[in-house]
Amino acid sequence: MANENLDIDSKTAEELYEWYLDDKLIINRRYQRKLVWSLEEKTALISSMTQQYPIPLLLFVSIDNKREILDGMQRLEALMSFIEQRFSLNGKYFNLDAIALTKQLKDSGKLQQKEPVLSRESSTLIARYRFAISEYSSTEDHIDEVFRRINSNGKILSKQELRSAGCVSNFSELVRKISTIIRGDTTHSDIMGLNKIHNISICNDGLDYGINIDNHFYIRNHIISRPSIRDSDDEELVANILGYIFLDDKPTSGSTSLDTFYGEGSTSHAIHTRTQLENYIQTNGADKIVNNYLFVYEMIQKLFDANNLNFRSHILGNALMNPLMILVKIIKLRWIHILSYDQMVSRKINNQTTRCANSIFYTTLFTNSAPNYT
Repeated sequence: MANENLDIDSKTAEELYEWYLDDKLIINRRYQRKLVWSLEEKTALISSMTQQYPIPLLLFVSIDNKREILDGMQRLEALMSFIEQRFSLNGKYFNLDAIALTKQLKDSGKLQQKEPVLSRESSTLIARYRFAISEYSSTEDHIDEVFRRINSNGKILSKQELRSAGCVSNFSELVRKISTIIRGDTTHSDIMGLNKIHNISICNDGLDYGINIDNHFYIRNHIISRPSIRDSDDEELVANILGYIFLDDKPTSGSTSLDTFYGEGSTSHAIHTRTQLENYIQTNGADKIVNNYLFVYEMIQKLFDANNLNFRSHILGNALMNPLMILVKIIKLRWIHILSYDQMVSRKINNQTTRCANSIFYTTLFTNSAPNYT
């Protein structure tokens, strides 16, 4: 029996760009991954289009008069960014005179032609490239499951991305919210137009738009690398910390515990663990937990920044240990214990550390004393 909820069609890049301009392409950040394609990946897509190579199907969910992108967000953003002059192909920019839509935007001053300009012939070839598309209509629960299955069996994702794909729980939402606030890619709503997503993309070398994370505390202190943030290691960190705080039976920091937090496993222990996570959030309130977590995070950051200390070198020295796990343990134990001291570390720093131990990491996680971040 044919699936009456699934329509197969094709659209040119120009037609997709018209949808984009009309704000008919939307994304749902509740389940979508971050916008993280590198410049190399973006240019490879455009190069494939110029050579008429096949590109995987784009999958949309029909919602009212709009199309929610279920699969293909990275590809579509790369295409639209190329058309709108955000990056070049072999040093040359899309010719805005190649199609009526971009010529009109150029003539009205809404787009400016960058140089050198790609030939009109090549630009037209890109605009006329035909994508296979599929439009799907279903319930929200089915959409989550379709997204999870697509991403579990398609392009290789990180473990954390696979955990998050299609997982809908208060815990996963809390991890996502805290992580986006710390990264800086927050939005007022989970639903947003594709024509705005480039503003919160994780910036890569060679791209002058999006969020530059080079000055992020994790990266400056060599706790997490840029590629690791792309793979959502920062969300693993948050999930590990929250799991330890919420659960009576303290879990280990590892994949098995994280898998359980995100819905894997049907044993009584796994079910009890997830129930306890959800109960903790409902009892204490998500906003309070977010506020307290961010307060502790900022206190760690201020402690090291104010004293011109690097987290990894100061805590670990030359020890070959994972700084990510060390940071997890610091917040888990709710205190900071400096492992190596030298002549440059003053009593003031030690006192600050002790105060963090006795007040910040314990009191703020379990009281209402933290400021409001939500």
